[in-house]
Amino acid sequence: MQGGDWLMQTPSSPLRILVVDDEPLAHQTLAEFLSIDGHTVEPAANGAMGLARYEQGAFDLVMTALAMPELDGRAMAAAIRQRNPLQPIIMVTGLAGGGMFGSPEANPDVDLILGKPVSMNALREAVAKMMGSRSNG
Repeated sequence: MQGGDWLMQTPSSPLRILVVDDEPLAHQTLAEFLSIDGHTVEPAANGAMGLARYEQGAFDLVMTALAMPELDGRAMAAAIRQRNPLQPIIMVTGLAGGGMFGSPEANPDVDLILGKPVSMNALREAVAKMMGSRSNG
């Protein structure tokens, strides 16, 4: 089916993406998917490490888990928004679409919420959407 092939396209230039997740398998999967598309992935194992890494460099996109030790994804996203209100942030959570903590209303500092497990196609679509909204807005 070729009608939806444009959703499978990757952004035209590689991105620098901060991926923050305390679950090693989830982090590894996201990193592999993003690397296949040529993106550079900077890892962080929790929100505190993610925020410290964010302050060390510029990122095109931040992807974070919700529930993490030391500093959760909501608090990290809020701290990043204070520093850069235009920073694209995607939250990846097992609570998406279900509980109140995975709802957009409960996470006003993130632009998009993806449910775990994340497929490569869903991830590509989310990245393309975030980069498209950044260049259009």
